[in-house]
Amino acid sequence: MLDGMPFLLAQIAAPMAASTAFGALVGWLIGSGWDRRQHARRSVRADHLATAEELAAALQSVQTLQTEVSRVRDQKDTELGRLETHAIQAMETTMTLSESRIKELEQELADARSALRRTEDDLTTQRGQTERLRRALAERDLRISKMAGDR
Repeated sequence: MLDGMPFLLAQIAAPMAASTAFGALVGWLIGSGWDRRQHARRSVRADHLATAEELAAALQSVQTLQTEVSRVRDQKDTELGRLETHAIQAMETTMTLSESRIKELEQELADARSALRRTEDDLTTQRGQTERLRRALAERDLRISKMAGDR
């Protein structure tokens, strides 16, 4: 059934888990790109005799990595925005379902209270009838015993 606290928690936990995994992947990608960029800078610094072509290639590599990092950040922001939107939609849907279920349960409770009142009224009526029958039987038994005693 698509209601209750477990369903709500699943609707919230699934997007959060996905965004956490995505964030970890993006962090790993950015971190590994940073390591490559630092390695490239160390290589250039270590070899002061590098040619202009090697420096241009290193600069191009750094620029490529910066572009890649920027692209991954933009992609991460887009994905996080999408995940947040879906999480909000899931929460709104769950709240709507919960509110309608609450209204249904309140109506069921009102119906059950009404049925209880009717049953209690019926029980009171039946108790009265039972008491009248007991009295009538007691009177009958008394008459029978009087009649038997008169004989």
